Amino acid sequence: MRKKNVVLQIEPGDVELLAAAGVPEFGRKVLFAVKRGDEAWREQLITEVEERIASAKKWALANGFHKLRVATIDRDTPPDFRRCLAKGGRP
Repeated sequence: MRKKNVVLQIEPGDVELLAAAGVPEFGRKVLFAVKRGDEAWREQLITEVEERIASAKKWALANGFHKLRVATIDRDTPPDFRRCLAKGGRP
């Protein structure tokens, strides 16, 4: 079963609801990667379990992924898209 991308507006006190829904905790690390042949913006979430990142990297490389990226999810800080827009959408 594929996970669907969901956008959430987080309000104070929603932490318990998010945890029950399986959303990673504050400051959790996640692994993203791009499937070979896909555009760079088509990152896929490989794992949300911080303890499995090392083995997930090996799995991703063996299964046709590249451009691996470990990101920290921080719900206390809203995303800043100005940096991306200032570069014309290029990393």
